[in-house]
Amino acid sequence: MKRGTTLKRRSGSGLKTEGTLVLERKMVTHHDVLIWDLDRCVGCQLGPHVCPKDAIHHIGGEVVDGRLATKLKVDVDAETCVFCGMCVAMCPVHAISLTL
Repeated sequence: MKRGTTLKRRSGSGLKTEGTLVLERKMVTHHDVLIWDLDRCVGCQLGPHVCPKDAIHHIGGEVVDGRLATKLKVDVDAETCVFCGMCVAMCPVHAISLTL
């Protein structure tokens, strides 16, 4: 991984779990890591509203016969995210953590 670039990866995705979304940026003086627990995320739509860089996007869930068949999914644009922590502060279910 080249210094200053952001690495994006998903881990633990399977049939029953969504897993985690990890953004990681290594710099000379610090190592930023944003971890989004996709199993805990409820798709509240606060992330896209508070992100100053519009880096967070929700992909709509599917409702079948009045029931949620697939839940909302989250995607974060690794090129745009500046690791500001606004999404972490606003998450009502503490699904996001940030280490600077």
